[in-house]
Amino acid sequence: MSREISALLRQARRHILNIPGVEILEDLTWSPAKSRWTLHFQVECSNYQPTGLIPASTRWYALISPDYPHGEVSIFPAVEGGITATFQHQLLNRAIKGCPWTAGEICVETSTNNWGRNEFKDQPTDPELRLSWYIQRSVDWLTAAATGKLAIPGEPFEMPQIPVAVRSMIVFNEDDTTFQWWQQQQIRVGHFEIKSIPGITDTFATISFSCDKQLLEHKWGKNIQECKGIKYQGIWVMLNAIPVLEPWEMPTSWGQLFAFLQNNQIALQEILQSFLKKNASKEFDVVALGFPISLTAGQPAVQIKWLFAQLPTIRLKNGFRNNESKNLQKARMWFGKDVKIAWTFSENWNKLQISSRGLLHEVLQQANLLLVGAGAVGSLMADILARLGCENITIVDSESVGVGNLSRHSLGLNSVRLNKAEMVAKKLNNIFPFINATAYDDSIETLINRGNAALSRADIIIDLTGEDEVISQLSSHFSGSAKPVVSISLGLNAKRLYCFVARPGENDDVSETFFRLVSPWLSKDKEGNKGSSLIREEIGCWHPIFPARLDDISQLLNTIVRPLELVLTEKINCKLIIAERVADADEVPTGITIKYE
Repeated sequence: MSREISALLRQARRHILNIPGVEILEDLTWSPAKSRWTLHFQVECSNYQPTGLIPASTRWYALISPDYPHGEVSIFPAVEGGITATFQHQLLNRAIKGCPWTAGEICVETSTNNWGRNEFKDQPTDPELRLSWYIQRSVDWLTAAATGKLAIPGEPFEMPQIPVAVRSMIVFNEDDTTFQWWQQQQIRVGHFEIKSIPGITDTFATISFSCDKQLLEHKWGKNIQECKGIKYQGIWVMLNAIPVLEPWEMPTSWGQLFAFLQNNQIALQEILQSFLKKNASKEFDVVALGFPISLTAGQPAVQIKWLFAQLPTIRLKNGFRNNESKNLQKARMWFGKDVKIAWTFSENWNKLQISSRGLLHEVLQQANLLLVGAGAVGSLMADILARLGCENITIVDSESVGVGNLSRHSLGLNSVRLNKAEMVAKKLNNIFPFINATAYDDSIETLINRGNAALSRADIIIDLTGEDEVISQLSSHFSGSAKPVVSISLGLNAKRLYCFVARPGENDDVSETFFRLVSPWLSKDKEGNKGSSLIREEIGCWHPIFPARLDDISQLLNTIVRPLELVLTEKINCKLIIAERVADADEVPTGITIKYE
């Protein structure tokens, strides 16, 4: 079926004719297989000296969304007359069967990179110019690639695309602290252990690296640390630098990898064979190659990156005298010159790496938090704190989840009739791999009477029950202590939220101060709800339900997180934070106001 080219795309195509050195070889053509418009063009560039990898004339394809100027515009080398090597800011440049362009899409949208052309750094707002912007950026990319200027100092470091051959992913936990540990080690080879992560298919976490008589343990939260996952053994080798073939391509065969490293004075094949000989009685399933990387181009290395290659299971015929012979025979089969490397997916799941979107103050991240109450407010607040980087959370609640709770709770049907605290803790441990959430199926009164160690371990106590009795119990135990006591509660219909903070070391009675500050506001709630009746959950005996919608509760909780953070880190001085939803005369929401007392 033919497809009509839009007038806007035709006009955009005309602007390409104004780019020096660019010639359209084949006009806009519809590709049914890709559901894209294709444009075949050639670049004759005079801004660089031709090289063996980049000739003076190169051919390309632009793939354009049918929704242009919306949607994607992608640039690929042509199979005939295009570049064949893989450079930085480019996907692995390999032929695709039956396709006139390769898989090596170049990245022209890099937000930080202008390759010396400031005027072309940002996409134009004029839709007619968007297509020609991509073509011009392709010319700039080509010039930078030919002159070795694709990676500009100060930009984020970019790994080459890994030609992954298996579905498995192995995650590790490296930061500047472990980097210093590795820098101090003289041994360059050892064995390591991984185990499966519960609930994630074909995903494994590194548990420990043995280095001679020393051991580096990768620290994880409860979900990984305490699970009884399937364990595998591997061989690790530490390299001096990333094993990348010029200009920017990972080796795909063991022969390529061995030859590259041999040219850099690392006899990897001999290292692996020697290690297998010394560890004849052990079975290995994976090889890990580690190397130092910088997070910013042109800067010193600050972190270890790991790549993993899966070793195939080999069943040897009978006749080998001992395990040493078996391992060496396997090595010859595993590491043959033409044997493809079975690279796996790999990621650094270090906390700072995966939480870069935003964290609370470090003091709060590292604090032992004791949350009392895992109801609507408690479950939502626990979720917020966990996602903002709080690692150590203890939750106390003796109640079970009811199906009616789910309308404003963070849990689901699979938690009904189970303990709230235990199910919220389980959920938190599944949010991030570094979280240690613990639950107590008890009331806070019971924990206090028993002198539970959770109370002494806690650095900050947060009451989320909204119950007078609980704040009184906390007051009797923590008044005058060195621990901050926080109480977060809602007014009727969640019109207001009250966040009370008793600072550490204050001699005031916590509950007395709380009620003195909050009571005037509770009176306003009562006055504003005269004539309203509470709802009930089921037919029969009267069982009132606190009226508040989930969206209102969430909005108020999210609003007070930052002020509470500032109070707890002593950036502002107050005892009570009041967040109030504001609406106009027609009850249309207009915002939230915050008051401090």
